[in-house]
Amino acid sequence: MKKSTTVNKSPFNSVKLLLALGLFLGLCLLMVFTRSAYSQSQQSLFLFFYAVVWAVACVARVRYVQNKKVRENGPIQK
Repeated sequence: MKKSTTVNKSPFNSVKLLLALGLFLGLCLLMVFTRSAYSQSQQSLFLFFYAVVWAVACVARVRYVQNKKVRENGPIQK
């Protein structure tokens, strides 16, 4: 009999996907900006704002998933 090595589906899989997408898009933007005619300060400023917006989106998604989990299962007991 073969044992299964699968794990339970995580409610945070959407957050993992969002992080992967953000990293991929960030790397693509970095490659585009290194080839562009923008000054280095403009490139840095744009990438900084991109990182801040993506971080806020990730935090918002984590809070949404966590609150949804609490609504379904009740408060977390310590």
